[in-house]
Amino acid sequence: MLKAFGIIAALLGLALFMGIVWIGCTSYLKGHGPYREAMAIATADATVNAVLGPPARAGLFINGEISSDGMDQWATYVSRIKGSRTRGTLRVQGYRAGGDWEIVSMALQTRENHRYTYVPGTGFVDGAVPWPAGVPGRVPRSGRPATF
Repeated sequence: MLKAFGIIAALLGLALFMGIVWIGCTSYLKGHGPYREAMAIATADATVNAVLGPPARAGLFINGEISSDGMDQWATYVSRIKGSRTRGTLRVQGYRAGGDWEIVSMALQTRENHRYTYVPGTGFVDGAVPWPAGVPGRVPRSGRPATF
C-alpha cells in the first residue's frame, strides 16, 4: 500500500512539474511582441472572421522559438486560432533589430487546408502571396529560405 502511494505521489509530482513548465513556456512565448501583434491583427481581420466565423480568437496551444545572435532577434510561432465555424493554424515570423518587433510574414491555414497570406496594409488575402522585398529575415540553419 505504501509503495502504491509513493508511485501515485511521484506521478502527481511529475504532472505538476510538467504543468508548471508548460504554463511558463506558453506565457513566455505569448508575452512577446510578434505573437501579440499577430493575434491582434488576425482576430480583427474581416477575412479571418469571415472564414473561421466570428469571433476569431487565439487557441490554447502554441509552438515556437525565439532566437538571437546577440544583436538581432527572430521569432517563429505556430498557433491555433478558432472561430465559431472552424479553426486554423496561424504561422508567424517576427524580427527585431534593437527596437520594436515587426512581423516578417504571417499565414493562416484553415482546417480544410485553405491558405490565406497576410499582406501589410491590406490584410489577409486568399492564397500564397510573395512577401514584399526588403523585409528583414533570416535563413534558417538548414540554409534554405523559410517557407510556410
